[in-house]
Amino acid sequence: MEDTLKLLRSEVSQRQDECFHLKEAHYRAAETFDRRNNTLTLIAVISSSVTGGSAIWSAFAATVSAPLPIALWATALASVITTIVTGVQKSRLGSAEEARNHHKAAMGYAELARAARRLAESDYDEEKLRSALADVDAGFNQTSSLAPFLPEKFLLEAAPAVQIERLSQVGLVGAFETRDSGTAAELLGKRFKSKPAKVQILETWTGYGAQLYSWITHALEDGANVQILLLDPTSEHVEHRAQALSSTGVDAQTIKSNIEGDLDILERVLKEYDHENGGYEGKLEVRVYDVTPVVNMYRFDDIRIVGTYLWGEDSITGPQFEVKGTEGSGRTPFADDFDAHFKKIWDYTGGIQEDKDSSTLKVVTQPLGTGKNPTKQLKVEKGNVVTTPLREEGEATAAGLRSKWRVPLAYISFWRH
Repeated sequence: MEDTLKLLRSEVSQRQDECFHLKEAHYRAAETFDRRNNTLTLIAVISSSVTGGSAIWSAFAATVSAPLPIALWATALASVITTIVTGVQKSRLGSAEEARNHHKAAMGYAELARAARRLAESDYDEEKLRSALADVDAGFNQTSSLAPFLPEKFLLEAAPAVQIERLSQVGLVGAFETRDSGTAAELLGKRFKSKPAKVQILETWTGYGAQLYSWITHALEDGANVQILLLDPTSEHVEHRAQALSSTGVDAQTIKSNIEGDLDILERVLKEYDHENGGYEGKLEVRVYDVTPVVNMYRFDDIRIVGTYLWGEDSITGPQFEVKGTEGSGRTPFADDFDAHFKKIWDYTGGIQEDKDSSTLKVVTQPLGTGKNPTKQLKVEKGNVVTTPLREEGEATAAGLRSKWRVPLAYISFWRH
């Protein structure tokens, strides 16, 4: 059953790609015929004007004994050009009717592509999916039978658009060389200013300093719910990342200081908004994680800016990807995968343990109260900053944590019991 459904959905995806390809090709053909017809129309208008001008010249020549043969030749030549252009306009090479037929075919294929996409996103069972696919095939055959001849060059020209559409369907809508400057940096700033309802940050550390304070405070004032995940500065993964960045001059102490600097900034946000202004409880949550950093992500509602942790390169200077996806019908595979990655780290309480009966490792889902290196919830209670692992084993005080990390600590969350 599952294999059959998988095969049917593969056929649906293929039909969707084929319809989109033909839609783009026919649109290109229609545009070409439109431009050609417009050019021929302009030539015909000019030729007709010359014919009229020559007739006036002939009349003038007959009146004042000017060189009549020149006027007559000009009239004849303009008439020939007008006749040829008008004839070409009526043929398939320049006909406005041909352009309209390509537009009509493109719209038909576009509708079929949308229908196929709805099928691909549906949860139909085998019988219903097979029936719906048959309807799409019937529509495809009908549209193809009525579509005008399509030269091969238009299919070749449409191929890149098909690749872009495929990337869009899985959620990838943009790619940038870096987030340190340029388009990605501008996009990040614009997204913070766009009054998002939901903001999520997954990073080792942000590196934005005072800019982080401005972004987060403005987001809170605009009503956003903000969740931030930073690497635990006591994690062994600080050393691992330092090793990867050793060629850039970054060491473990620098990474720890950068993370703690972000946390100092977030403590300011807590004091100014939670204690003084009020009304922001639960709006900002901060957690630190102790698992391998894989990607970083800045999410603003349906848009995510995602980067990777490459060896020997700070993530902000590496490649960045813009991923789009919303809830419900707007979901995309890439967005779902990155959102799930964030949630798993956010709620992480378990670990990997060895199966005593085999040499393999298996991931064990464990209830709260067990697990290795869980993510820690950071919050303020009765004026004291505390951190609570996502398990029931007591809470450390801020003073104890400062002693452990040897720096002022600001692990925080708008959270009250």
